[in-house]
Amino acid sequence: MRRLSVALGTLAALTILIGFFLQWLTITHFGPGLATDALFASLAIPQLIITVLSNPIGHVLVPALATEKPDRRGVEAWTAFLTAGTGFGVLSLALIASAFLWVPLMVTGFTEEGKALATHLAKIHVLGMAFACSAAAARSAYHARHEFLWAAWSAVLAAAVAAAYLAWRLPLDGIDAAAWAFTGRSALECILLLPGLGSMRRPDWRSPFQRQLWRRMRPLVIGYSYERSEMVVDRFLASMAPAGGLSLLYLAQQVWGAVGQIINRGVTLPVTPRLAEHAHERRWGRFRDLYLGRFMQVVLLTLLAIALAALLGLPVLDLVFGFRNMAEGDIRLLWILMLALTGLAIGDPTGHLLLTSFYAKGDTKTPTRIGILVYTFGIACKLGGFLAFGLLGLAAGTTLYYLTRTATLWIVLTRSTRASVDEVIA
Repeated sequence: MRRLSVALGTLAALTILIGFFLQWLTITHFGPGLATDALFASLAIPQLIITVLSNPIGHVLVPALATEKPDRRGVEAWTAFLTAGTGFGVLSLALIASAFLWVPLMVTGFTEEGKALATHLAKIHVLGMAFACSAAAARSAYHARHEFLWAAWSAVLAAAVAAAYLAWRLPLDGIDAAAWAFTGRSALECILLLPGLGSMRRPDWRSPFQRQLWRRMRPLVIGYSYERSEMVVDRFLASMAPAGGLSLLYLAQQVWGAVGQIINRGVTLPVTPRLAEHAHERRWGRFRDLYLGRFMQVVLLTLLAIALAALLGLPVLDLVFGFRNMAEGDIRLLWILMLALTGLAIGDPTGHLLLTSFYAKGDTKTPTRIGILVYTFGIACKLGGFLAFGLLGLAAGTTLYYLTRTATLWIVLTRSTRASVDEVIA
């Protein structure tokens, strides 16, 4: 298990490093300003939909397939994939047709030129959203069988091809090349994951498995629709900051998000099926020991990352970004924003582990209620912070929100698991 965790963490790091190269190439080519602000703002709604609709597919489908009879896994996986592909395809067309309405509302602080550019780029990103969401079902089929490596390798390969395309086309096509690189990456990864579904099966739309799957997803979708709208709130507020501020805030969030993804894939992902199996067999003591051990690992890793960022972050950022169109003031602001976002660095991976533990128990309602309540508090923190201190206040509000979210999830999960252990003993 340790060797698998190291392999997955390494592949995740490689994927994220290539993804970071995509952003680095773009922002150093243009510098933080109108073009990059429009690019990152146009990602907000596609990213929101991926989180709201795609992530719940993985959270629910992996434990469901892991405990399903082997002869039914192929049918149920294909049914989920075709349902997702059809639904997201229709949704993407609707969003493209209506982009002229919803994009300007999301970036009210932009100039008219910025709004028009963001609208154009959003149409490209929406296509990538459809592929990314469809791929979630195929990836879940691999994970449910404890086959994690090809799913990780497919992400590496897709990111590498996208990076090569961007390096070739960016000087020729400008900011459009960056949007198409993101979209092409999602499409290629979806294609590479298709073998995980096995041979084509006739979908069973009315199976009890599918009804239970979408029933468990419903509270997640409802909760995520509200809770994960933070990325839209962040872009909306940051659009009123000076030009380039939105890009630097997004980049700081992406750095910590990259650290979180490495930890999630290396520490949390390998134990997801085992958590589901322990819960299914009512082995609550083992369930508790497993998530507690992984939680401590996640906390230690995030604290180490924060310490490194505080001590070495500024010189490293200067080495990485200190040329072409990135000014010294931009680099220092990026570092300060990263320090203000340390709660995100801790709260994202720890929250992911705790949520995964809830979902492994088949409980999607409790974490959804917690998410809605805590995010309401988070919106107030973000808004108050931005009004008082601008981008730094927005970052500090984000930190407070994520720490509160993790603490609340921890308390509730610990109490519910202790009660389950006591019930089995009795």
